[in-house]
Amino acid sequence: MHSMQRIQAISRRAIPHTGIQALWTGVVLAGLLSVVFGGTLRAQADIPSTASALVGKSAPSFTLPAERDAQPLPQPATFVPASGHPTVLVFFFTLCTHCLLETKTLHDLAATYPDSGLQMLYIDSPGESPSIADTYVKRLGISTPILLDGDGQVAMRYGVRYYPTVLFVDGRGIVRTVRIGESTDAQLRADFAALLGTSGK
Repeated sequence: MHSMQRIQAISRRAIPHTGIQALWTGVVLAGLLSVVFGGTLRAQADIPSTASALVGKSAPSFTLPAERDAQPLPQPATFVPASGHPTVLVFFFTLCTHCLLETKTLHDLAATYPDSGLQMLYIDSPGESPSIADTYVKRLGISTPILLDGDGQVAMRYGVRYYPTVLFVDGRGIVRTVRIGESTDAQLRADFAALLGTSGK
C-alpha cells in the first residue's frame, strides 16, 4: 500500500495541475466530437445511396480546391466528363476504416495502365484540411493532388452516402460502373479492364 501511495504521489508531481486540466479538456472534446460524428454517420445511414443510378448517364462536372504536399494549390481542379480521358473518381474519407485498403488497391491498379490516358481523381469528402488529407494519402504512396470536397456538395450531387464510393467514367463522360463500399481486387481489376477496353492484367 505504501508503494502504491508513493507511485500516486510521484504521478501527481509529474503532471502539473494545468496539464491535468488540459488532459480532461481533450478527453471531453474527443467525446463530444465522437458523439457529433456518430450522429452524422447515423443520419447519413438513413439516406439511401443513389450513386448507382448514374450508371449509363453523364457524370456531373465539378470544380474543387486541391492540395498537394499539404499545401493548397493556387488553382482549383475541374473535372470535365467528356474530355476524352477515362476517369476513376474515388470518394473517400480519412476516418473511413474501409477506404484505406481499397484506395491503395485502386492506386496500384491504375499504375499498371501508364499509357492509357487514365486519370485518377481522389476526392476527400467531406474535405478536411490539406495537412490531414496529405498525411492520409502519403501513407498510400499517392502523390497526385487531392481534391477537397469541403462541404460534401459534390458527393451529394453524385449520390454518395457511403465510403468508399468509386465511379468509373469513360472518355465520353458516361458512368460505366459504380462500386459502393468494399470491393474485391478481382472486381476492381475487372472494372479497370472494362473501362480501358483491355482483357485485364
